[in-house]
Amino acid sequence: MTTLLLIAGCSSPSANTNQTTKFAVYLSDTNEVVFSEDDIVSYNNSTDTFTFTKDGVKKIQSYQSTSTIQGGLYQKPFTVKIGDEAIYTGKFWTSLSSLSEDGIVMLDTFTVSPENNTLTVIGGYPERTTVTDEEKEQIDDARITEHFQKLDKLTSTPPKQTLTSNQQIQNL
Repeated sequence: MTTLLLIAGCSSPSANTNQTTKFAVYLSDTNEVVFSEDDIVSYNNSTDTFTFTKDGVKKIQSYQSTSTIQGGLYQKPFTVKIGDEAIYTGKFWTSLSSLSEDGIVMLDTFTVSPENNTLTVIGGYPERTTVTDEEKEQIDDARITEHFQKLDKLTSTPPKQTLTSNQQIQNL
C-alpha cells in the first residue's frame, strides 16, 4: 500500500508545469478547449492575431457544422487562459454578420481555412472604437506576449506611423 502511494505521488514536475502554464482558448459555457498553443504557429502581439497550424485550422473548422454562420462558434462566449488563470473573455464573431458587438471579439471563425489560417482579437465589431481601456489592456496582457515569446512563437508588426501635418511639411 505504501509503495502504491509513493508511485502515485511521484509525477514529473515538467509534465505538471506544462499543463498548468499552457495557453488555451475555451468555450466559456462548457470549458472545452477550442484551440491551444499546440495549434498555433505564431501570435502577433501588434495585431493580436493568431496564425494556426493545419491541425489548428481543422480543429476550428470542426465547430462549423453548417454552411451558415449560425451553428458554429459564432456568438459563442470564450475565455482565454494561461493554465487555470483567466486572462480575458469575449465572443467568437464573423465579419459576415450584420450584428454589432461591444466588447472583445475574435474574428473570423467562419472563414478560417488553410488559405486564411488566422483569427484576430479586436475590441468591438464592426467598430473597433467600442473597446474600453480595460478591455484593450486585457487583450494586450503582457503574460500572453511573454508566454508566446518563451515558446518562440511571438511575432510583431510595427504599428503604422502616421505623420502629423507639421512632420509632412518638414519632409517636403
